[in-house]
Amino acid sequence: MLLSFTLMLAACGKGNDNNEENNNNNNEENVENNNEENEENNNEENEVENNEDTNDSAAKESDFDAVLAEVEDITDGETNVLYEETEAQVHEEDAYSVSLDNYVVAELTDVHMDFSIPLGDSDEGAILVTHHTIENKSDDDIAYTPNWSLKYSGADRFPGINSDMLPDDMQLRSLLTSDNNYVIPAGESVSGYSILALRTIDIENIDEVGFAQLETPAAGDEYVADDYEYKNKLGKQVEMEIHVSGDGSEASADADEFYVDRTTTENMGTKTMVKEKSDINETKTLGKSEITLDGYQFTEFEPNDAFASRFSDDGDIMLLNVKLNIENGEEAAIGLQNLKAKLTVNDGKQYMLQESMLSPYKMDDAIEPGESGEGILIFGIDKEQYEKIWKDKAFELEYGPIEDVDTNDLSKGKTIEFDLPQ
Repeated sequence: MLLSFTLMLAACGKGNDNNEENNNNNNEENVENNNEENEENNNEENEVENNEDTNDSAAKESDFDAVLAEVEDITDGETNVLYEETEAQVHEEDAYSVSLDNYVVAELTDVHMDFSIPLGDSDEGAILVTHHTIENKSDDDIAYTPNWSLKYSGADRFPGINSDMLPDDMQLRSLLTSDNNYVIPAGESVSGYSILALRTIDIENIDEVGFAQLETPAAGDEYVADDYEYKNKLGKQVEMEIHVSGDGSEASADADEFYVDRTTTENMGTKTMVKEKSDINETKTLGKSEITLDGYQFTEFEPNDAFASRFSDDGDIMLLNVKLNIENGEEAAIGLQNLKAKLTVNDGKQYMLQESMLSPYKMDDAIEPGESGEGILIFGIDKEQYEKIWKDKAFELEYGPIEDVDTNDLSKGKTIEFDLPQ
């Protein structure tokens, strides 16, 4: 008997410094002794290096009061800070890093109607002001297009960067443009602000669901203008959490106890722990790889209003998340988006397949050859049957075959089995 559990998820101020340096240079022209000239030239070189270090350090700092003052001046409106996050979120890749250094969410009211469209044709709304730093850690130039967009559960649009509410010289986007082919030279970094305009309803919805996600693009080795893309992509796109209140930040912290899946990454609803087993550490060989059953979690899941209609199951919903540690001994990367697994219950009379639509992974998420990483499997569980029939019986997990990112079979059709210990 096949248990059907269908999820209908929708596809879803350097000018003054320069003047001072020019004055110093003019004064140095009056020096008559060559040794004194050399000494002063050396001092000047040191001063430039020190100024560059100071400017680089200052670039990573942020002054949101100054930014909001500029917004008020440009929009003829008023701002009021709703939430400020000072803890950085950093995504590290081999060649580069992207840091969301900090951000502010501010109410924006009584603006000139020239700025009403991104606020929902209203004279009030809100803004998200971010400060980012992108560092090129490699020995070669890289390209980076800082095109952020914001998404959240139930959103009817995905706001992008608004370039009209902030002077160009404060914007990160003005430092990385088609004029310089979005290049960050080897060993250097760039920092700056970005603004995303939000409607009042966006703030209310984000606060209700807990958080939004700022989509942060990958870098590339070179930007090809005619193709509007990188020649070769470096790293991967990631999402960074955005909160609009302290309540949302606390809710995200509470969710950290659960194994990750789309219900948590996209905040589809509320999970409640039913049963958990960790540190199982049972290892088996599949193909040339070592697969370790690390743990599992049974949770009750209640979809929020934005996602309730996308779950067709009429009964109470439970989820089973299984955590595997995968040591890749294959010659190709193991794809994570298409993990294959089957769960057999009720003494072999019923089974269910991994819910790929709830997978937290993207197409290019993978474990490279010779490396290790975790893989999360997700199964939909009927709560009534679990409580009345299944919970005291064996749960048998079949994993495999292993596939690469292009769904090519790497383990010749072979699979392995684990019994989930009580």
